[in-house]
Amino acid sequence: MNKFVISTLATTILLAGSGVGQSEAATVKNTTIIGYAGKDQAKKILNGYLKFDGMSVGDTVSKFSYNNNYITDQDTRIMTTKDELEGGIGIADYQDNVAPNKQKITRIIDLNPSKDYSRNNLLNKKLYGKPLKTFGPKECGNSDIYVDFYKNVTLFYKRDYNKVTTLQGAVFFKNPSTKSQLKWQDYVRYNAECSIMWTRDVIDKYTWNSL
Repeated sequence: MNKFVISTLATTILLAGSGVGQSEAATVKNTTIIGYAGKDQAKKILNGYLKFDGMSVGDTVSKFSYNNNYITDQDTRIMTTKDELEGGIGIADYQDNVAPNKQKITRIIDLNPSKDYSRNNLLNKKLYGKPLKTFGPKECGNSDIYVDFYKNVTLFYKRDYNKVTTLQGAVFFKNPSTKSQLKWQDYVRYNAECSIMWTRDVIDKYTWNSL
């Protein structure tokens, strides 16, 4: 499968009515800080109940269309803050043929955790425990990346030259089917890069169906 090309975010513009692209994503300006090492937060994440920056997986994109707290880049079809590292990104994948007002958020991304959470600590059975599957290590210069897959969250880590492995970001889901989980795992395996920024790309229907 050809590598999914990463789009570059251009100048952001407010989403307006019919100007919605064929696949969308949303981000609010007032950002939420996710405490990944908190037991209650970890339970909420593992169960697929996380609400991030006003967004939940399953929300229709139209819910954010006329809200001035959300902005978008229509070239990449991603709603984001001016600095995309400041907030969550909600993405509506593989809905090319779905009417813009009916598209739904399929995943939410945190590109910038507020702390350097240790992988060893998060693997504690009282927090996230053993993942369903792990990808890595993948060599990235003087560091390696690891990806831990759970049903409702995928955690991305980087291990530095001192062998310290910390959380780089996360992608959240809500009760995906087993088939969808396997497709996502394949997508990550084929496309994973040293920086988590590649995860912000919208997955089109053709790419998804080819996995």
